[in-house]
Amino acid sequence: MTSASDEDKYTLDYFPHGGRDGSDDEPPFKYRTFYLDDAVAEAWRIARGGGSALRITRQGESAFDEDGLRELLNKMSELEGKQSVRGERELAALAIGESGEAEAASEEDDAESGERGDADAESNETKPATGEIESPS
Repeated sequence: MTSASDEDKYTLDYFPHGGRDGSDDEPPFKYRTFYLDDAVAEAWRIARGGGSALRITRQGESAFDEDGLRELLNKMSELEGKQSVRGERELAALAIGESGEAEAASEEDDAESGERGDADAESNETKPATGEIESPS
C-alpha cells in the first residue's frame, strides 16, 4: 500500500487578517490539502475574513497565481448570489469548472488561430447544431 506523498497536496499560501506586519520577508501561512476545491474554499474564507490569499500551488507548479485566484474568488461570490444554498466547496468546484472551461476555450482559440495559416489543417471542434449556417471566416 502506498501512501500519498505530501508533494501531491495543493498548497494555499496566505496571510490572515492582520497577519502581515509590513515586512516583506515574513513567510506566508500555508494550508495543505489533497483537494483543489478545498484549497479554493479556504482561500475564499480567508479573503472574506479580511486576509490575503496569495496563490495555490501543487508540486511546485502554480495552479492559480494571485490574479487568477482573485478572479476565481470573485466568480465564487457571483455564484453564491445566484445559488446561495450551495456550500463553499461546491461553489469552489463550480467556479473552478467555469474557469477551466474559459481557459480551455482560450487555448482552443489560440490553437485555431495557428491552424488558420495552414490550408491543410482541419478543425476537430464539434459545434452544437444551431439551425444557422455559419460562413467560413
